[in-house]
Amino acid sequence: MYCFHAAKLLSTILKRGRTHVQTELGNKVARRATIRPRATIKEPWHALIEAGLQLEAKLRQAQESSFDRAHYLDFKDAFVALSGIWNTYSSTANALFGEESTKSAKALCYYTALDKKDEKLSELMDNLLKGQTLSDMFDETYRLQHVFPTHRRILDVARIVIRNIIRPLHGATNPSSEGDCVAVWSSIFQEGLPLDSRLSILLGEQGCTASTLSKSKLAEVFDTGTQPRKCDGILRVGPIEVGNFEVKRAGASRQESACQLRKNIKINKSILLELEKYGLECPLLLCIHGMSAVVFRIRKWQDIWVAGKASSTIVLPSNLHELRMFLHDPIHQVDKLLAHYHDYAEEAHKAHQQYQYRQKGEDADDAVASDPKGVTKTLEWEQVVIHSPTKPVKQAVVHSPIKSGKQQPSLLERMKRARKSEQRESEVSDEE
Repeated sequence: MYCFHAAKLLSTILKRGRTHVQTELGNKVARRATIRPRATIKEPWHALIEAGLQLEAKLRQAQESSFDRAHYLDFKDAFVALSGIWNTYSSTANALFGEESTKSAKALCYYTALDKKDEKLSELMDNLLKGQTLSDMFDETYRLQHVFPTHRRILDVARIVIRNIIRPLHGATNPSSEGDCVAVWSSIFQEGLPLDSRLSILLGEQGCTASTLSKSKLAEVFDTGTQPRKCDGILRVGPIEVGNFEVKRAGASRQESACQLRKNIKINKSILLELEKYGLECPLLLCIHGMSAVVFRIRKWQDIWVAGKASSTIVLPSNLHELRMFLHDPIHQVDKLLAHYHDYAEEAHKAHQQYQYRQKGEDADDAVASDPKGVTKTLEWEQVVIHSPTKPVKQAVVHSPIKSGKQQPSLLERMKRARKSEQRESEVSDEE
């Protein structure tokens, strides 16, 4: 069923005026492909992913005048779908799955614990809200920390937020850059997490190791790159990557933010694939646009992954009026989010220790085994993640199992065959 959904997304894109993409690239690929793949992916996924990579190669040609950038997001959604992820932020994907399944998937992603309020924190915020000016409220945070030391960290966060209103680093008239946004949000994590927290945040164009591993698996089938995807921030617990943050400046367009979310989703599926051996999921994730942060989550749903909203979007205030609203509700959300990250890091640390202990026994078994581990000939589709390159590179050669002397079938013909194949498998399953 999901195969048909992914194929339908590709079909939707092509019907919007890009039906010549596969024909143009298919001919180039057929001429350049000289090596058969060392591994394959079970059909119909092999053909669909190959078509997706051909579309991706077209996207890399950013200077090509014939490329229609108006539908750039549609291509991104198609690559997310081909990576085995249902993105509930895509109305097209939701329409294909139907209202009932969409409601179920969204409920699976939503994290209700962030909606709960702490009575003691409400009492503190009521005291803070008595201030008439920003300066009054800023000074009051110090007094409250002395009276209520157990809430020292969240009061530090409140002070960071107030200071950013009074005197933002970028000035009152200049728009905030990506670096300005990173500075504010990273300060919230640095001051809001306990001093003994095991969670680390690596900032500044960090390469994601998990994305390299995903790319390496795909490179066993197609001649794709293996360079890591760059992230604005990577969450780590010891040596384990557990998630990532992406940040866009406040002036970024809606399309830029939407594309960033799709990138974030795929990177975190790669991380999830590595976390499975520890028995872990990803924590809650943030996609930051200026002073707002979309909180989302990726989870296993049936035989695929689903990405969806985990909580209401967090918006940091920019004036006194917004600050009063922030201290009434969203501050509780931030407090619960920070507690979630701390608790998750503790769980991840224990899981890593247990894994290392089990691994010692498995390594000892492998050392005396008579049969060495062979090379995998078939890559499971669940392990596939189609990542875009960090920077424009030369068009990758997509190894095709079709000999160059024969004419390649069109993408629509491949989708029809994929649908028929899936129907036959479904009929056989029903008979059994």
